[in-house]
Amino acid sequence: MVSGALEADLDGVGFPVRPGEVLGEAAVLTGNMPALFTVTASHATLALAFRLPPRRGEDPVGAAIERAMLTAMSRRIRLANSKVKKAWKEADGPRPAPSEDTASTGGLADRIRGLFGR
Repeated sequence: MVSGALEADLDGVGFPVRPGEVLGEAAVLTGNMPALFTVTASHATLALAFRLPPRRGEDPVGAAIERAMLTAMSRRIRLANSKVKKAWKEADGPRPAPSEDTASTGGLADRIRGLFGR
């Protein structure tokens, strides 16, 4: 997006898309991924729409666009990972100091089992 403001919605959860951000990069990179988001403009918006050429490795502009999209995806993954870790810690509450009785419980495997009721 060049300027303006967009709101992207996935299953009722919305998030803002700001100038300089890329949306729909997975579809551009793979060429055939269906749209997952519903996007609406909350202000007048100028956005660019394009398709990368099939042989983009030989095209410096295509390679630069691909690199920018991969950077945007990496940033989103890191942000999502950070949010998941924070939510996990908040849901876990304070952890007791390990003792001989609890040394083998409370680890990641036990928390994952707990998610599935085991």
